[in-house]
Amino acid sequence: MGSYPPQKAEHWIRVLKRLGFVKKDRIGKGKHANKFIHPARKTKNWKEQPNFIIIPHHVYEVMSEKIIKELSYFGLTEKEIEDCC
Repeated sequence: MGSYPPQKAEHWIRVLKRLGFVKKDRIGKGKHANKFIHPARKTKNWKEQPNFIIIPHHVYEVMSEKIIKELSYFGLTEKEIEDCC
């Protein structure tokens, strides 16, 4: 088990894959971030959080807290996220 919340992009990618998210190829210019979608889960309110999550290449502590909040829109609890770390 790693630290919670993860502080590196590689750790967040690993956590998202364990939670069932799939990396989506981006269309257009720019490869500064990774886009993930969940094939079965949709967000509760798509106006506040779209049906995907972006993980930038450089993750800071404040961003980790925001990612946890974004995952909660998919119906995931903080305990589920922590178990995948």
